[in-house]
Order: sequence, then C-alpha cells, then structure tokens
Amino acid sequence: MKLLSFIFLICLCSLAAHAQQTQEFYPNKALKAEGMLEDGKKTGFWKTLYPDGKPNADEVYANGKLNGACRYYDFDGQVQAEEKWVNGLLEDTARYFWPGYVLHKKGFFEHGLMQGKWVFFSKDGKRVRAGNYLDNEPDGKWTYWHQKGYVAMIAEYTRGKDTGFWQYFYPNGKVESEGNFLDAKQVGKWKFYKKNGSLKREYTFE
Repeated sequence: MKLLSFIFLICLCSLAAHAQQTQEFYPNKALKAEGMLEDGKKTGFWKTLYPDGKPNADEVYANGKLNGACRYYDFDGQVQAEEKWVNGLLEDTARYFWPGYVLHKKGFFEHGLMQGKWVFFSKDGKRVRAGNYLDNEPDGKWTYWHQKGYVAMIAEYTRGKDTGFWQYFYPNGKVESEGNFLDAKQVGKWKFYKKNGSLKREYTFE
C-alpha cells in the first residue's frame, strides 16, 4: 500500500513539473489571462480578460497551438465569435455575431481559409448576401438581398473578381438590368428593362 502511494505521489510530481497553472497580468496588476503551461507551451483551457475584467476569449490549446472550440467576446463581454481550431488553423463551422448574440455571418473554414457557402446577416437578422468562397475569395454565384427583403442582385465571381453573368432587380422582382462582367469590367451586350419587364434599351460594352 505504501509503495502504491509513493508511486502515485511520484506521478503527481512529474505531472506538476510538466504542466502548471499560469497567470498573466496587465501593468496595473489586473488579471489578463490564466491557463496551463506544459514545457513552456500553452495547453488545455485558457481564459483571457480585458483590463476591466470582462471576458476576452475562451480558448483551447495543445502544444502551444489553438486546438479546439474557442469563443471570443467584444469589449462589453458579449459573444463575438465561435470558432473551431485544429493545430493552429481555423477548421469547420464558424459563427460571428452582432452585439446581443445576433448572427452576423456563418460559414466554413478549411486549413485556415474560408471555403464553401457563407451567409451574412444584418443587425436585425435579415439576410444580406450569400454565396461561396474559394480560398478566402468569393467564387461562383452570390445572391444579395435588399434591406426590405427582396433579391436585389445576383452576381458571379471568379477568385474574387466580378466575372460572369450579373442581374439587378426591381423591388417587384422584375429584372432591371443584366449582362456579363469580365475581370470587374462590364463586357458585351447588356439589357436594361422597365419595371413592367419590357425592354428599355440595350448597350454593348467593349
């Protein structure tokens, strides 16, 4: 029994030698952050505070790199972001918020880059725009909504550049104008319509 107790004590001492609770402070002695260090690197759960004591971040580390579900706060202590990290890179679903925990935008990260579908919202919860990202840049079809709720524009991008077929709409849903972009410039024949849907005029861009 004594031998088992001694071995257990040795294990505890070894663990303490490698991982220890650590605190960081602002110049005014206010607590800035606290968590565990293992071999000089952050590990496990870390909590960071603003100088006034409000929460700044709840983070999870492994071997000194962000690794897990993390939450970030604004200066008023309200949730600003919820992210997932793997070995120091953003991965999987992420959500960002307006004050009051109102969703601002949500989407997907892969190896630290925005990928796939992202949706953006206004402060009152209405959709503003939605579309796909490729390596942090808009790519493919995007839809934009007016603050009154109707579709205002449908656009196409290639690696962040205005390229492809674009349409602009009236509040009644009728097309206002349509045509193509190439490298952020209007090209070819564009059509412009009246609110009743009849053709108003055509113009060809060089």
